[in-house]
Amino acid sequence: RITAEREDVSRAPARRRLEELAAELLEPVRPGDFNQAMMELGALVCSPTSPACDRCAVTAHCRAFISGAPERFPVTRAAARTNTMRETAALVVRRSRVLLTNAPDARGWWPGLWRLPRVVAGEAALRTLLEDDLGLTCSTLAHVATTNYGVTTNRVTLDVLACRSPRGRLHRSPHARWFTLNEALSLGVPAADRRILERHGPDLLAR
Repeated sequence: RITAEREDVSRAPARRRLEELAAELLEPVRPGDFNQAMMELGALVCSPTSPACDRCAVTAHCRAFISGAPERFPVTRAAARTNTMRETAALVVRRSRVLLTNAPDARGWWPGLWRLPRVVAGEAALRTLLEDDLGLTCSTLAHVATTNYGVTTNRVTLDVLACRSPRGRLHRSPHARWFTLNEALSLGVPAADRRILERHGPDLLAR
C-alpha cells in the first residue's frame, strides 16, 4: 500500500518488487523489532479494508494515502467463486479386473486420463450409463465410499458404488477397458480415483 503497487500483488513480478523493497527497508541492527512494528501497523492501523490513515505515522511517505484512495491498495484478484457439485461413480469388478474409462468429459476434465465411470447425478443415472453406454447391468450397487476432490474452482463430493460381476458384455470401445488393479494403478488416473482403487479395489477383487 505504501508504494501504491498497481499490479496484482499475488503475481510474481509484484511480489519480487515488494520483496526487494522489504529487504531495503529492513532494520539491520534490530530486524525483529522492525518486523514486529510492521505487523502491528498492518493489524492495528493499515488494515486491508479500512485503513486508519488519521492514526498512521507514515502517511507522508504513503503513495496510497497521497492518491486519496488508500483503500484501493493493494490490488488483489477477486476470489474465484467455488462451485459445489455431487457425482456418483461405479467401481465395477469382474474376474479380478476393474473397469475404467477415458471417454472425453463434457466439462473438459481429465483429458486422456483413465477413471471410474461416473455421472453428475445419482444411482439411476449411473445405471443408465453402465447399461446404455457400456452394455453392463449390475444387480446391486453397494455404497463403498464418499470422497471429496477439487478441479479448478469446483469442489466435488464423489459417492462410489460397487458392482461385482455385472451381466452383459462390455461394448467394444477404445474408451472403456478392463484392467488388473496393478495395471490400473500404473495408468494416469485422477487422484480421487486412485485413492478409491487403492483403498477398496483389493477387497472387492479378492471376494
